Amino acid sequence: MVLFHAQTLIREFRGDGHMLALVTHGIRPLEALILDAAESNDVSVGFLKSTRGWSEDEWNATENDLTEREIILKNDGKLSLTDKGQTLKTSIETLTDNLSSVAYSKITDEELDTLINVGKQFSEILSQANSFLKQG
Repeated sequence: MVLFHAQTLIREFRGDGHMLALVTHGIRPLEALILDAAESNDVSVGFLKSTRGWSEDEWNATENDLTEREIILKNDGKLSLTDKGQTLKTSIETLTDNLSSVAYSKITDEELDTLINVGKQFSEILSQANSFLKQG
C-alpha cells in the first residue's frame, strides 16, 4: 500500500505539471485528448469518444480546428500529428518532465530503477488479473 500510495502521489504530481504545460501551450481539454489520440494508436478514437463525454459535434469541431491549424492530419478516420503537431507534443512533454523532475531529485538512479521495476511488476500483475477497463 505504501508503494501504491507513493506512485499515486507521483503520478498526480506529474499530472498537475502536465495540466500546467498544456495550459502554457494554449491547449484546451478536448484538444489534449485529440492530440494524444493522434500521437498514439494505443487507445482507439472510438473508445475515447465513448468514455470521455464529448459530443460528436464538439469532437468534430475540435478535430477540424486542429487540422486547420496544421497540428493533426485526418486520413480515412485515422488521426496523426503533423511535424508542427509533433513539435508541440514534444514541447508539452518536455515541460511536463521538467516540472515533475523535482519529485525524483532525491532518488538515486539505483532507487529509481528499483521503483520502475517494482512498478512494472505491479502493472503486469494487474494486467494479468484483467483489472483494466477493456477498450470498445
